[in-house]
Amino acid sequence: MTFPAPSNGRRALRPGDRVRATVNAQISRVAGRQHGLITTRQLAACGLGRGAIAHRRSVGVLIPVAPRVLAVGRPAEGALARHLAAVLSIEREAWLSHRSAAAVWDLTPFEARQPVDLLVEGTPPRSRPDVRIRQTKRLDQADRGLRKGLPVTGIARTVVDLAGVLATDRVERVVAEAFALHRCRPADVRAALERTPTRRGHGTVRAVLEQADGPRRTRSEAERRFLEMVRTAGIESPRTNAKVGRYEVDAVWARERVIVEIDGYAFHGSRHRFEHDRRKDAELQAAGWIVFRVTWRGLTDDTLATVARLSAVLTSRREDSGERGHG
Repeated sequence: MTFPAPSNGRRALRPGDRVRATVNAQISRVAGRQHGLITTRQLAACGLGRGAIAHRRSVGVLIPVAPRVLAVGRPAEGALARHLAAVLSIEREAWLSHRSAAAVWDLTPFEARQPVDLLVEGTPPRSRPDVRIRQTKRLDQADRGLRKGLPVTGIARTVVDLAGVLATDRVERVVAEAFALHRCRPADVRAALERTPTRRGHGTVRAVLEQADGPRRTRSEAERRFLEMVRTAGIESPRTNAKVGRYEVDAVWARERVIVEIDGYAFHGSRHRFEHDRRKDAELQAAGWIVFRVTWRGLTDDTLATVARLSAVLTSRREDSGERGHG
């Protein structure tokens, strides 16, 4: 007489269950590397046929996000998933480039209304309203990168490509951000220029690199105008967006201990912000700094007066510093 094996309360897996578990595990591994996304080709490689894909779509397990690209389990969220979906959808090797690459490198913000920029070698597939595809004969290995799990043009190549589509003042900020955030060097950018001799914007990049005071980081149109005003007046350029004590300031001349803060209503119009700025000024002044505030009107209508006042403050501080040095 035989007895059944003791039961642990679990139903024994049938062969079909094991197959599904294996397929599901493979899908999870692939999607886990791709911000929750997977292509129909990858699903087939995991063992899922057309009928099974259609069924999972119908019950909401697979959610279409782009041609031939689906999200697993829940809708794809965020800019990174949107950009990777564009890469996966063309089913060939491609790299995020131009504005899209700049956003992934944190050089510029993501722009939801802009098409995703892709770069491919050889003849490109047709662009779509949401994807702008560009062609290159060959993308050098030095110009290929991977960031946040996305294939992207290298930092120096991204700077060079952006110069062909951005205004000069914005190119300066991008170059400065690349240097500050990613240890990109002028030599790296010049090498990328040599590898792309026919690209637009080379003159703009070289002009930024050849500035005597180097590229400067700015956060707003007002800050860009201020830096341009200073340079036009022949005043030595300050450090921008720099730390002084526990504060970040818009511009600083450390030797003269002069700080410039640029006021715009959008950033300083609330009562809370106004009080914060006054506390900040008071602390910096108590520490021996002169805080010079410049308004939007001072950058547009009263430029000569603003330059004269700033120049006088800097000159006075230099003279004071010289007297202290000889005292």
